[in-house]
Amino acid sequence: MDGDKRVWLNSAGARAWTVAGLALAAAVWHGWAITVTPERPTFWVMVFADVLVVAVAGLLGTWWPRTAVFGADELVLGKSRIRYDTITTTRFGHVSAKPFWLAFWLPQSLLIGGLLALRRSDAFDRKVVEIDTPGERYRLRWRHQHPYEEFTEALRAARPDLDAVYGLDGRDRALDLAPKLSIGGGFLALGLSVWALCTVLFGIELLDRSTIQPPQPGDVVSAPIRSLTARSTGYPDVGAVPFEITTTGCERENDVFLGRSPEVVSIALDVRAAVPAQVQEEFEDLLRSGTGMSGYIGRLDGNSEVQVNVPEDDRLSFRFTTSCVDVADEARLRDDLRALATALGLGR
Repeated sequence: MDGDKRVWLNSAGARAWTVAGLALAAAVWHGWAITVTPERPTFWVMVFADVLVVAVAGLLGTWWPRTAVFGADELVLGKSRIRYDTITTTRFGHVSAKPFWLAFWLPQSLLIGGLLALRRSDAFDRKVVEIDTPGERYRLRWRHQHPYEEFTEALRAARPDLDAVYGLDGRDRALDLAPKLSIGGGFLALGLSVWALCTVLFGIELLDRSTIQPPQPGDVVSAPIRSLTARSTGYPDVGAVPFEITTTGCERENDVFLGRSPEVVSIALDVRAAVPAQVQEEFEDLLRSGTGMSGYIGRLDGNSEVQVNVPEDDRLSFRFTTSCVDVADEARLRDDLRALATALGLGR
């Protein structure tokens, strides 16, 4: 042959690289999502899936050549170089892609899978060319007629002395340089579709990270706590009763996959300790009257929604909980609750 002739094979390799690029972008996005969804392992799993898709798609993109180059002495198929004088047989035939589509559709839809099962296998035929050499057999497939004809014509021109053999050798092993239309290939495509569905679904969830209770201004939440601190006098001595201040993310609208928010939080002051019964009763009565409670649960005022809970318990037990606030207000509100605990005589 004079010069090199480049023949288009198929777009499978280009599509594989496109998937790899999309998966890489998804891995970066999901990596960022981990920082805003610490309550759930959802995006850790997605990052692992993204990296797996990048690896598999990149490997296939490298493996599946997009063009065949017919040179003066050899045929180049991706990383494979086949010298014309080593070709012993060129074999032509067809293979059905029905197993691929059944493996892809049956787990998703029994209706579509059933309809595919009723169709004849030859309705899914793909054209196949096999090239035998002493060391390896190479196999390519086409769905469309034109690239298949262009390749076979170039192959015959390179080795006009070889008689074409029609009919494939069944399941004989070969180096597949095009997507393998088998059950395994169908399950691989199914896995890709599941990954794409999860990426879209979790992406939609991630677009709305709002909390069920919107954050209140820090000043509004701080004011009633400081007011209660200022008027908290005359409490009985309860000794070195410990207290705990904790921060909890507020529940999101989409908390199934996203979990609680690290950006909108609630701060709580918890006390539970054994003290003499008379001291406990006097302390809790003063706390209920000082906070204006008529029962066991109340609010410090009508604006902040700061809650106080003084349950029936055999120990001194109560809890102050702020409404949801921006995490930037957390340190100030923790200081407010710590000052309140000191005013109540705790932690001495």
